[in-house]
Amino acid sequence: MKLIGFAIWERRSGGGRNVTFPARQYSVNGERRSFALLRPITDVASQERIRDLILEAYAHTEVAGRE
Repeated sequence: MKLIGFAIWERRSGGGRNVTFPARQYSVNGERRSFALLRPITDVASQERIRDLILEAYAHTEVAGRE
C-alpha cells in the first residue's frame, strides 16, 4: 500500500514532528473550508494511530539512512 499526499514537518517550537494528511479546499458563500480525504468512519483515534505509525516509520528510515 502506498500513502501519498501527506507531509511530515518539524514544529517551529522544537516540540517534535507533525503529520498532515491530504485535504481539498472548497468555498461555501465565499468562506474557504477544507475536506479531509482521510477520515475515520467510527474510531476517531484511528487517525492518531496512523499518524504515529507514519512518524515511527519516518524515524526508522532516518536512522537506517545514517548507518
